Amino acid sequence: MMTDRHLRILRLMAHQRQRELCNYEAVDHGGEAVSTDRRQHLEQAATRSSARVVDAQARRRPRQKRVSRAAGGCGRVGGRRLGRAA
Repeated sequence: MMTDRHLRILRLMAHQRQRELCNYEAVDHGGEAVSTDRRQHLEQAATRSSARVVDAQARRRPRQKRVSRAAGGCGRVGGRRLGRAA
């Protein structure tokens, strides 16, 4: 199961990979064979990262409801603190 924190990290990585590809494409490499291989590598990395995000979203853990302190979830029963004499 994937938590929101995991998804945030995967999205950040996918965004970073896409940005690397965009930055690489912005520079004129003159059609060098090495640059073509590098571009293909960056495209594959960006595609894999995006696929990981989609897969993780499919396995996302449902959010748990949190009990806030104001709602009495921390040491209170019926609006009174535990351990006090009534």
